[in-house]
Amino acid sequence: LDATDMHNENLVACGADPVLIDLECLFQPRAYAHVGADGRPLKAGDEFHTVLRVGLLPSRSWTRADHPGLDTSGMGSAQGQELPDVELRLEDEGTDRTRFVGRRAVFDEVERHRPVLRGAKVAPEEHAEAIVEGFRSAYRAILAHRGAFLAADGPLAAFARDEIRVLARDTRTYALLEDACFHPDHLRDAVDRDALLDRLWGEVDGLPYLARLVAAEQDDLRDGDIPLFTTRPDATDLWTSRGHALSGFFQQTSMAMVIRQVERLAEDDLERQVWAIRAALDTLRMNQAQVAGVAPARRALAAPRAPATLPGAFLTLARGVGDRLDALAIRGDDLASWVGFAEHRGVWSASTSNHALHDGSGGAAIFLAH
Repeated sequence: LDATDMHNENLVACGADPVLIDLECLFQPRAYAHVGADGRPLKAGDEFHTVLRVGLLPSRSWTRADHPGLDTSGMGSAQGQELPDVELRLEDEGTDRTRFVGRRAVFDEVERHRPVLRGAKVAPEEHAEAIVEGFRSAYRAILAHRGAFLAADGPLAAFARDEIRVLARDTRTYALLEDACFHPDHLRDAVDRDALLDRLWGEVDGLPYLARLVAAEQDDLRDGDIPLFTTRPDATDLWTSRGHALSGFFQQTSMAMVIRQVERLAEDDLERQVWAIRAALDTLRMNQAQVAGVAPARRALAAPRAPATLPGAFLTLARGVGDRLDALAIRGDDLASWVGFAEHRGVWSASTSNHALHDGSGGAAIFLAH
């Protein structure tokens, strides 16, 4: 259903069952209608869509050169994480020394998303196989009844005219900017505040479609609100919080994208998604081992019996690696990516690969070419 934003605050553990709340981010549109610097339309959407996008599985956001990022996922989030951004806090409040000081706070949300058994929080990585089997069961149920699922009077079509929220930017980005607007340096003169809000233009070069949103974003932030944009699964228009329609904002409806996605479901895709689930859950173990100073387990490959067989053995192993990369490749029209592991400042995460040589698609491409 192209869901996203299923973070820890949108999940409540109730006995053995997870209860999802605040489901405003289903059918998230990805086909922004915009053009590149040369005036030609850019390819729409997220080529490499996996279950990691939903937000339930362990993942990290807001990674920076000096910070490993934050895991706010429905399964991986935990208390005690240092927030990556400096937040304004009042010191010596109620005295003539009251002032704003920038400090990094600690993530201290109540862990209602974590199930508890006999007084102890349940670790999702200890139940990886049950999670995988549940996913396989649901996936194959849709495969077996795909026609009914996509029918004009089926469960998918019932969502067509529901209002959904469009996450043009992270809510946290808006919140930090809103917070900064209340600093005295930006309250003495409206020009100073407007200059701060003009920082919203900073991402427009890379994401040209944001240019149509900046005025509405600034209006909402001036009113002390988090900017809100909505659409419907059957619409290509986007609506601002004031009800203004931005016509043709999307190249196609999110309903059309979801239907195409359901039509593409297949056993080989199922295995790629299962790999992504296992990889994401494995990062919880890897990070626990890192904290404990435990070296990751390594498996030794058995040496061939005779030296004369070494070239053949190496070639067989290399072909096995190549076949595995081929099977796990997430393909776009003329592109490919993989779900893999990345380590940043001592913290592991699973994500679709970047273009890097060491842990990205560059290394896989060179290996396959060779």
